[in-house]
Amino acid sequence: MGSILLRFVDEHALGKVVGTEAGFILFDEPPTVRAPDIAFVREERLGFDPKRFAPMTPDLAVAILSPSNTVSEIQHKVLDYLDAGARLVWVAEPGSRTVTVYQSRNAIQLLTADDEIDGGNVLPGFRCKVSELFGG
Repeated sequence: MGSILLRFVDEHALGKVVGTEAGFILFDEPPTVRAPDIAFVREERLGFDPKRFAPMTPDLAVAILSPSNTVSEIQHKVLDYLDAGARLVWVAEPGSRTVTVYQSRNAIQLLTADDEIDGGNVLPGFRCKVSELFGG
């Protein structure tokens, strides 16, 4: 999943894609730091060290579910990203090969393997089948 996004962002010089090595300080009070599995930050917002916590919200935050994640935990993270100003949040579920796309608390869409996902106004021009995000 990360390699598809990285390739697209690099080819179009849109910004930077980072993995869990980059943490984002979403709120000062209470202190809230999140490290999405994959994140995208637009070029004009760059200027942070991806090896340190960035005092900002990514434009796109991607959470890849694992069996140890609880529904409550994931919902809390998604709401944190959205409330902090993330413009797009994807929650990928490898087991069912689905992606839930959050554009806001009210704009939520579940996509299956045969559906096409796009980057909207966050990653203009990005489109691929959901199954490709999971390697096929």
